[in-house]
Amino acid sequence: MAYTSHILDQVKTLGFQQATATSVSLGIDDLLTIPSKVWLVQDAEQQSFLLEKNHHYGNVHAVEKLRQSIEIWYATSEYLRQEMNPNFRMTDPFNPVHLMSFSGARGNASQVHQLIGMRGLMSDPQGQMIDLPIQSNLREGLSLTEYII
Repeated sequence: MAYTSHILDQVKTLGFQQATATSVSLGIDDLLTIPSKVWLVQDAEQQSFLLEKNHHYGNVHAVEKLRQSIEIWYATSEYLRQEMNPNFRMTDPFNPVHLMSFSGARGNASQVHQLIGMRGLMSDPQGQMIDLPIQSNLREGLSLTEYII
């Protein structure tokens, strides 16, 4: 009995040492941006510009313009979110951000999306969606306007 408890104690100690020996740290270079973000945002801006033009000429009602604008930016944000995991797998599968967010230990896809994708659509104090999205991510930094939103 004493021998069994001694072995179990050694296994426990070894497990504790191994669990504390490996650690994950983050650096700014670990926040890999998604290469397709530039053209996705440009495409969404172009669609928003056409929508604004149609609204100006009276072809689209203000409520419909708001709904379509939110839909455009939501679709862009979701596409970036879907591109996040394959981007990590292709570039660096052992990236600390990828390990932490997709292992289930700490963080989630939404937080990583704000770090490397785009912050996306926000809501005002009344709970209404603002049709001007935050296009920057936390790695790139926010402009003054984006920070205030």
